[in-house]
Amino acid sequence: MSNIQCYQPEYVNCFADLETSCECPFCATENELDTSITFNWQNEERQSLFLGCETACREILLNPQALTIYAVNKQSETNIECKIEGQELNYLIFNLVTNENFSLEQSLYVASILLNRAEQEQEAENQEEVLERIKILADEFNLLSEQGSLQQTFCELPEIENVKSSVLALLGMVPLSLTLPIAQKIPFILKLSELSLMQKIHLDERKTELMTIWQEQLAPYFDKHPHILQNYVLYQVYHNTFPYHDSLNYGQMFRLLSIDLFNIKILCSIWKLNNDTLDETIIVKMVSAYSRWRMDKNFDFTPMLKKIHLDSGEDLLIGISLLK
Repeated sequence: MSNIQCYQPEYVNCFADLETSCECPFCATENELDTSITFNWQNEERQSLFLGCETACREILLNPQALTIYAVNKQSETNIECKIEGQELNYLIFNLVTNENFSLEQSLYVASILLNRAEQEQEAENQEEVLERIKILADEFNLLSEQGSLQQTFCELPEIENVKSSVLALLGMVPLSLTLPIAQKIPFILKLSELSLMQKIHLDERKTELMTIWQEQLAPYFDKHPHILQNYVLYQVYHNTFPYHDSLNYGQMFRLLSIDLFNIKILCSIWKLNNDTLDETIIVKMVSAYSRWRMDKNFDFTPMLKKIHLDSGEDLLIGISLLK
């Protein structure tokens, strides 16, 4: 067996140092999954936590240093190899999201362009040269961002009609298991489930209302605490080795990541319909409950991917539209 890098994020260290055990819905019941997770490949190892655990979710989202990654050398324990080009793209996108020249949404927009280039050249014989070209392209976007032109381009991108409304309708069918007092949980669940029952005209009106709440009331809060959503995305990139997946292509993985980020924003906006304030505790409960649903063994990616579609089948365009 060869020597490999074993990666351990700060959130794993902080979770291990906790003196009390978690009693959230995930930890209080018997599960096939453990809160602590190790991904083993022949060429690297990653330690992580399950975001559906509320205590782990708190460590992941609320610590600005949570996604600081430490590496140590160790012996490889498996013959399963992580695909090299997917691994390199994963590192590149992780660094993009942490680049201070980009907003979170802009970094994902740039990521979509790099993924598009990677998909176009997947059949090229020399993948090392392809990766070098993609890295050069990333550097060019970094320069554009420093000059201010990337921000303008992103703001001018048109939205694709009906994409957000389609995602809202699907979100309304999500059975969230929230650990909240009944007086707070019931009004929230009712507002959430309404989304799956509304006629299109009313759904579009609700979409506009929720997006306005996000832009005017919640975006300023998250701008003051940028690590919360950035950590959420960085966790997804690190934990899921994004965009590499055994059965989904890069475009599909990007669309799912964009859907997840959009849904988190919408869940927070729905909360504001009936509540004056949104605090860190509620955010953690929302994200952990959503993550428990996403990781449920009965959840299937395919229906969500098929129901939100364009005639052209452009996964990346759908994902970009959800970032706006």
